[in-house]
Amino acid sequence: MLWTLYHRWLEAQVDGNLANTPVDFDTDTLMIALATSAYVPDIAADANWDAAQTDEVGPAGNYSAGGEALINRTVTLASGTVTFDNSADVTWSQHATGFADGRYAILYKEIGTAATSPLIAFADFGGDKGNVAGDLTLQFNGIITWS
Repeated sequence: MLWTLYHRWLEAQVDGNLANTPVDFDTDTLMIALATSAYVPDIAADANWDAAQTDEVGPAGNYSAGGEALINRTVTLASGTVTFDNSADVTWSQHATGFADGRYAILYKEIGTAATSPLIAFADFGGDKGNVAGDLTLQFNGIITWS
């Protein structure tokens, strides 16, 4: 799964001009949420979760508003490359009243309100995904890599 960084988040990491930065990938509450195709990611302008929240899937069977917390995170340095990853898959189990319209996975830092929770990155599934006909599992292989 290819992740795209939001430019406002990246800018904030470099110059600290946005509130609630920086993101500590080891200790901050990081969430993965799903948005429908109604959300059009603007990597240059979108800054906080409220930009995508109005187009979030559900909540519906086995999907809670705001998504799932990443709890098995790792940050590693090897051969001059820093990698942020989640060592466990995130799965929304099959449910008859689930969702069928998840187009984007969105990584953000949860700090209490959508208007101040910074967007970090998103992945485009290339089409709608859901959990009505089976589990929806996100498998991670290096969410963000810097070298």
